[in-house]
Amino acid sequence: MGYYGNQCTEKCLCLDDAACDKDSGRCEDTSCAPGSVLDPNGQSCLECQAGFFGDNCTKECHCDSDACDRVTGECVGCCKNQWIDLPERCQEGVINVTGSKTNPGTQWSVTCWVEELQQTSPKYTVYLSQTMDLSPPFLQAPSSLTSASNRAGFIQRGSTFTTTVAQAGDTYHCVIPGFAWLNTTLSHYDLPIISESPEIVDMSQTSITINWRAWDEGTDVGDPPVVSYIVHYRKNATDSWSNVTIIESSQLLQYTQTNLEEDTIYAFSVSAVREGDMGEGPMGPPMTVKTLCDGLITPTAVMATVTDLNQLNVTWQVVDNDITCSTGITGYTIYYKLDGSSDDPQRAATVSGSTMYNIVEGLEPGENYTFMVSLTTDQESPLSEASMTVTFPMSSTSTRPMSSTPNQG
Repeated sequence: MGYYGNQCTEKCLCLDDAACDKDSGRCEDTSCAPGSVLDPNGQSCLECQAGFFGDNCTKECHCDSDACDRVTGECVGCCKNQWIDLPERCQEGVINVTGSKTNPGTQWSVTCWVEELQQTSPKYTVYLSQTMDLSPPFLQAPSSLTSASNRAGFIQRGSTFTTTVAQAGDTYHCVIPGFAWLNTTLSHYDLPIISESPEIVDMSQTSITINWRAWDEGTDVGDPPVVSYIVHYRKNATDSWSNVTIIESSQLLQYTQTNLEEDTIYAFSVSAVREGDMGEGPMGPPMTVKTLCDGLITPTAVMATVTDLNQLNVTWQVVDNDITCSTGITGYTIYYKLDGSSDDPQRAATVSGSTMYNIVEGLEPGENYTFMVSLTTDQESPLSEASMTVTFPMSSTSTRPMSSTPNQG
């Protein structure tokens, strides 16, 4: 009686030391003694697995060595640091620490959860400290929460703490003075950074339009979600940046800045913003662009003449004092048009901004042509007035000066 199995070597684990079936070990009323639990097949009682104890093995051992008496839960040594040794033998204590992951510079929120025997008011007071001995400064919770426990007769109480002085990587301890503690390490989100410069869409004398690609979790730095973008610009490298507008991530990622100064260099940059307070990341790499200069002039006195070497030479004039663009004149483009034709003028050649003539080649000998010239600063000017009509000369075998070949396209 009290044993079963082959040669009666297995002890019955029935409640109140009741007898069990001599072959299977099954208890008559299927109730198991503390420290044991009915097997999955409902045939016999089995001892609690390591780490559990009590009625039906529902209580968890909280011993420092992970071993406890399977009936009483008594630890051979001490409780783990988060559990209180007495009076419930490591069954009350700090069970969890939950911390809000935040954007850098914002308020941290940490909740210390204590599980204790159920009663009307909290049994233990918990503090948040950077040391286990509550060295100053330590925080007291301004708010508390309650939650049902999955263990009968127990309740979970949460104490929520907030601080703005903590840094990512700081370790904080939830401390029940003199009894138990549990620590957590604070962390924050990495703010997003767009790794590429914006691009120019359009520009005028007083406005610049840019666009940029969306922040991408796979290729850019930072944590999602990105909810918007901020456009920054400045005129000089020594000027402060101006953040001019917020573009929601769902909108067209394009922005036009107006009321700019003509012929002036500006820098533009875009920063990405993740959700939450202070979610703006560092500015991405800037791009520089110059507004167009105003008051474009056109070349004057365009003349087409046949030289002594039987070549057609086009010349023009520009008044230097009329050039106000910071780029100066970067080039001239010579155009031609067949006399009497309704076609648009065709490009014949392009020369540098220091050249004031061009020997034109490749046109049809004996045909009559007029010529026009444009100049380029940061943009191409309108065409000049047409020259007088001139007949393109017959080809000559004489040595010619270096010239440009017409572009018939």
